[in-house]
Amino acid sequence: MNKAAIIALLLCVTMFTGCIDGEDTSSTDEILDPVSNLDEEELSQRFANLTASYENLAADLSTLAANYETALTKNIELQNDIKDLEVEIAVTNTHNEVMNSTIADQEQELSNLRDELETSNSYLDMAHESFENLNSSFNSLEDDFNAYKSDLESLQSEYSMLDNNFSKLEIEYDNLSAQYNELFVEFDDLSTEYDDMMAEFEEWKTYQSITNWNFDGDCPTEYVMSYSSGIDNGDNNGDAGNHVLEDGEIDHSASVCKAGMSELTNNTSGYMYYLTEFNGKLYYQHEGSADYGRELWTMDYYGNAEMLKDINTGEADSYPWFVGQTEDLLFFRATTSINGGELWVTDGTESGTNLVKDINPGTNSGFSSYYGFHYFNDKFYFGGNNGTTGDELWATDGTESGTHLFKEIRGEDSNGNNYGSYPSGFTNIGDTMYFSADDGEHGSEPWMTDGTANGTRMLKDIREENSNGDNYGSIYGCNMECDSSFRPYYKFGDQIFFTADDGLHGGEIWVTDGTANGTQMFKDIREEDSGGNNYGSTSCYYRSCFFEFADRLWFEANDGTHGDELWYTDGTEAGTFMFSDLRDGSSGSDPSFKFIMGDYFYFQAHDGDSSSLFMTDGKQMIMDLDVHSSDVYIGIPVMFDGEFYMSLYTQPTGYELWKSDGTSDGTVLVHEFRSGTNNGYPSNFIVVNNKILFMIAQPANYNEVFAYATDYYEI
Repeated sequence: MNKAAIIALLLCVTMFTGCIDGEDTSSTDEILDPVSNLDEEELSQRFANLTASYENLAADLSTLAANYETALTKNIELQNDIKDLEVEIAVTNTHNEVMNSTIADQEQELSNLRDELETSNSYLDMAHESFENLNSSFNSLEDDFNAYKSDLESLQSEYSMLDNNFSKLEIEYDNLSAQYNELFVEFDDLSTEYDDMMAEFEEWKTYQSITNWNFDGDCPTEYVMSYSSGIDNGDNNGDAGNHVLEDGEIDHSASVCKAGMSELTNNTSGYMYYLTEFNGKLYYQHEGSADYGRELWTMDYYGNAEMLKDINTGEADSYPWFVGQTEDLLFFRATTSINGGELWVTDGTESGTNLVKDINPGTNSGFSSYYGFHYFNDKFYFGGNNGTTGDELWATDGTESGTHLFKEIRGEDSNGNNYGSYPSGFTNIGDTMYFSADDGEHGSEPWMTDGTANGTRMLKDIREENSNGDNYGSIYGCNMECDSSFRPYYKFGDQIFFTADDGLHGGEIWVTDGTANGTQMFKDIREEDSGGNNYGSTSCYYRSCFFEFADRLWFEANDGTHGDELWYTDGTEAGTFMFSDLRDGSSGSDPSFKFIMGDYFYFQAHDGDSSSLFMTDGKQMIMDLDVHSSDVYIGIPVMFDGEFYMSLYTQPTGYELWKSDGTSDGTVLVHEFRSGTNNGYPSNFIVVNNKILFMIAQPANYNEVFAYATDYYEI
């Protein structure tokens, strides 16, 4: 059907819709009235109405046409869907037939499974009964196992005890076995000695025992006895039985030297310094000849001297200066034109006198020795400069391979300079060595080490950076040639005492327990003055600054009112006091600690009239020994034969050798090396076997070595 026919049909249907639906027909009748009955105006109106109705119908027809086409399209889609559903139904019917067959098979399989389940339930009941039986057996076995385990632990504990006891017995057996072996060897040696003595005795019965006495010994004294004894048996090609004791027949010999002062050397030129004793001989720096300069010399106790080695060959000086020793080695600093000033060592022989290590290769010096050479944990520690790191902490065991930079505390600064940390003031306290060093950031501060590089650290930054960005440090260290007597750290009770300047209070006494938090100022003895200054009360930079006596720690301090006086502490701030204002006013007595004898200690101080030697029991009494009415000054004393010997100055005698038993009457001149007011300057005191006191003194223009004895002595 074409579109025109459809429109015509719809027009007809539309025209008759009203009649079919029972609508009002008045309008239609009006339309159907004969036009002949109408006037022209009515006719125009009706035509206009008809035209409008036609247009409305045309619009409705267009809408119906569109709706028809949509319905037609939908119908086609529905027909296609029906066909698809018919195909799916056919497929589903086929699938249902297959599923029905499968369901039958599954029902049969389900029936079989139910039969198997019943059989399995029967087996399960049997297995459960078996499990109950096994569980009961397991519980019984577990109880038995725990009982056996407890017994085993008891046996193991008993075994450990027995094993420990066995180990102890084994060690005891080894010790007893070693003792037995030692006793067996000793017995064998005694048996051999006994056989030798018996043979000697049998020989003695045959040959004459001879002892020769004479006055031709080696001691440089006015009167010397020497003796030699042996058996006239012909030993070492001697003539047996000739009643003459020949050299080969001498078994024992000795020299007996006279008491008094003996001059062992007789120098008319040259210099002699730094006397020390090592393995039965004396060693010193000496210019024995202008051909050799100042070199290392050695001397036996009789005065037989020789140059041990020409270290800086020719007329040049090596300036040997002793810094420390072990049982087998003597360490010293020496200078050569090839190596500069370096560390040397000797075993007492020329061939055993050698450079330890050229620390700073070439002619520059690597070892100054000014700041200490200290033994700790089987090694010596010192400041060394390899030319790259500056003066840093080094260690040595006496061999070249065992001499090394221990720790570079102060590295290179931002300008590429290596100034070094200048370690000094080494002090052993327990298993720790304390010292001062400057790491370049905190200034010179207290440091500590356990003998390992990782265990070497700054104790505390006591004096922090000031407002100007300066780090001066709190510890002065050693500002001169320090020896082993310089100990700036001292353990008293549970605390370690030292002096430090925190930049706020000046130099004061500080304490530490070995930790940064446990390091603090002990007491602010000298407080800020009226002008706002904090000068501090004390410092320690070249001598031992603490002295223990009568359960107190003594030191020198200035409270700003009384000057430098003697102070003490019982280890508490409240128990810290000035002992005595020995010199009135603010000048202070400037006490220096010297020695202890019995229940007193003795020190030198100035009472305002003169410098004197005082004694005190550490409680109340201070007494002047009244050595002389004028000034008295003493050097470092040494104990010898129950008394203290010292270099003591008086105005009439100058510096000479004195001794003291602790009383005024017992403090006397021992020997005047130079008459009148000229100084004899005795120094370098060395005591050997409490029999001989060796020293250097000036009887004229040159130093000489002297030996002094209070009684006859045998060498």
